[in-house]
Amino acid sequence: MDLQEVSYFIKGFVVRGKGAAGNEGHHTANLITEEPVIIAEGIYCAYTIIDEEEERIPSVVFFGVPYALPDITVPRVEVHLIGRDIDLYGKNLFVEVVAFVRENRHFSSAVELQNAIDEDFRIAQKYFTMKG
Repeated sequence: MDLQEVSYFIKGFVVRGKGAAGNEGHHTANLITEEPVIIAEGIYCAYTIIDEEEERIPSVVFFGVPYALPDITVPRVEVHLIGRDIDLYGKNLFVEVVAFVRENRHFSSAVELQNAIDEDFRIAQKYFTMKG
């Protein structure tokens, strides 16, 4: 696997979203960021720290306009902690973005979107397994 390495940091506060990702089995934390995000729209591997704790949790990050939700027209940051089910509402997150998985794109169906998300998670899990 040959992902493009990146080094970018996002700090934000978790707020309630529409719950669409959770309905598909991939719960995400929606962030209100402290600074504008200036990376390409897409899917990333990252490490997330919750409320200044020491543990770095492997994560999948989406940054961009979620085309499947037509009423949202501005880019947003969504973080999914791999292998964890933690209530993050009201928490501060520090996200260390480390690898680019793919660009943000439109999908022709919900099934095609779900298949792409499942593949993103497989890629991220393999990436973190290789990193040890």
